[in-house]
Amino acid sequence: MVRNRNVSVMDYNVYLGANLNLILQTTRAQLPPLATELLQQFLANNFPLRARSIAQEIKKTSPDLIGLQEMSRVELIPFIGTSAPRVTYDFLTILLRALRQQGLNYRPIAVGNNFSGRSLSTTGYLIRTLDRNVILARVNAPFTYSNVQNNTFSTNLVTTVGGQRTVVNLGWSSVDVRAYGTVFRFVNTRLQSSAAAAPIRMAQATQLIQSLNRRAIPTILVGDFKSDANINAPTYRQFLQAGYTDAWRVGGRGVGNTCCQNFNLLNTQSTLSQRVDYILYRPRRRLNLLGIGRVGISQRSRTPPLWPSLYAGLVARFRLTP
Repeated sequence: MVRNRNVSVMDYNVYLGANLNLILQTTRAQLPPLATELLQQFLANNFPLRARSIAQEIKKTSPDLIGLQEMSRVELIPFIGTSAPRVTYDFLTILLRALRQQGLNYRPIAVGNNFSGRSLSTTGYLIRTLDRNVILARVNAPFTYSNVQNNTFSTNLVTTVGGQRTVVNLGWSSVDVRAYGTVFRFVNTRLQSSAAAAPIRMAQATQLIQSLNRRAIPTILVGDFKSDANINAPTYRQFLQAGYTDAWRVGGRGVGNTCCQNFNLLNTQSTLSQRVDYILYRPRRRLNLLGIGRVGISQRSRTPPLWPSLYAGLVARFRLTP
């Protein structure tokens, strides 16, 4: 008889470190100086340093599965004819290294590519970026994994960057997990941001819900949904109406805000004022919530002077019911 049927999951948007809204709706001439400004933001927000804080939060809670958003890859490619070195910041590689330094062993189960882009800067570097959703699994967890999927939404924001038409692709990743004789699906997503993109966000939520409905197994869905649960925003309501339970509403203490610190992560007091990151699950009779809490919200979670991320993370524990 299996006595311990518990599984713990984490949701964390780790934050690129720069406000990409700065380069939307720009002309070709406007882009290089703005790209340089973004690069300065990115370097100042120092993901290798912040990854240490995130790894420490993971060590404190030891989740079995982690859904991560904005797990970027940023490449600085020197212009032809210069002798400057090529530099790559791969958030996945950096975080896995930070986890190993904490004595933790996780492995990527799903890596889903979202939008990508490139821009000349005024520094002598071409900047190339790739946004990703990543699912990590604790190596010694007694689980097996199958049916890994990485998907792109059919409806995405279309904008102009440097005078060029640009599609901001987003999507979701999922994996079926066999644990203690039970199979459940773990899903990680990120939806389109900004109030003006509400119809796009709702279309993405609809597609995700319909896709997950095709196979009726217990599901844990985590992500950055960009829809404030505090005001019962429309996209948030979509998931509740589709039969998902909001773990924070069942087991959370307090308001549970997850967004947002200042873009430069230097604010001395937390400025979290919205709840846009959730852990959702269904059905409740198969997934018994044991508890949920936030991470990355205390002054002790910082690697001074930076907060770990623009967002707070979430960790929930469930007991699987056959």
